[in-house]
Amino acid sequence: MCELRKQKNDLRAELLENRRSILPEIREEWDRKISNIFLGSISYRFCDIILIYASTKDEISTSSIIEHSLTNKKIVACPVSNPADNTMSFKTINSTDELYSGSYNILEPPNINPDFRDFFNSNITGGKRPPLAVCVIPCLSYDPDGYRMGYGKGYYDRFLPTFEGTKIGLCYSEFKANKLPKGKYDIKLDVVITEKGVVVI
Repeated sequence: MCELRKQKNDLRAELLENRRSILPEIREEWDRKISNIFLGSISYRFCDIILIYASTKDEISTSSIIEHSLTNKKIVACPVSNPADNTMSFKTINSTDELYSGSYNILEPPNINPDFRDFFNSNITGGKRPPLAVCVIPCLSYDPDGYRMGYGKGYYDRFLPTFEGTKIGLCYSEFKANKLPKGKYDIKLDVVITEKGVVVI
C-alpha cells in the first residue's frame, strides 16, 4: 500500500470512530442545523437541480433536504454506484419511495430513471437561463483549501471532474483539519456547510 493511501486510511478510521462516538441527540441537533443552513443558502435557493446522497446512519442526514427539495419542485438526483469500476451516475427521483437498497446497502434510485444531465437539455427555467446545479457531498473532514476526506472508494473524485455546478460538502465543524493528505485526483469543494454556518472556499 502506498504511503498516501495508508495515511488516508488511518485518518479515515480515526475520523469514523470519532464521529460514531458523538451522542445521537447531539448528532441529530447538528444535522438539523446543517440542513436548515443549507436550505437557507443562496446556492440552494437558486439551484434548479440538486445532486444529493441518500444518507446512511454514519453520514450527516440529508432526508429533510431531499424532502424539502422535492416539495419545492427541484430536480432531485441521487447516486447510483457501479462497483465494477467505482464510478457513479446520478438518477432523478420524484419521491423517496423510489429509493431501494443497492450497492453497499445504500439507498439508490433505479438505474432506469432519467439521468440528471437530461434536464440540462430541457426547458426547466423557461428559457431564461441555463439550469443551475449543486452537488451535495458527504465529508468526514475538510481543510481550508477545500479538500475533503471521503469514505475511500473515490466515487466523487471520479465524478466531479465532469460536473460543472457548485460542489458543497456537509461536515461537522469540529472535524475541520489544518491540512488533509491529498493526491493528484482529489477534487476541491466550493463550499462547506457545518452546524455553525457556511464556509466558502
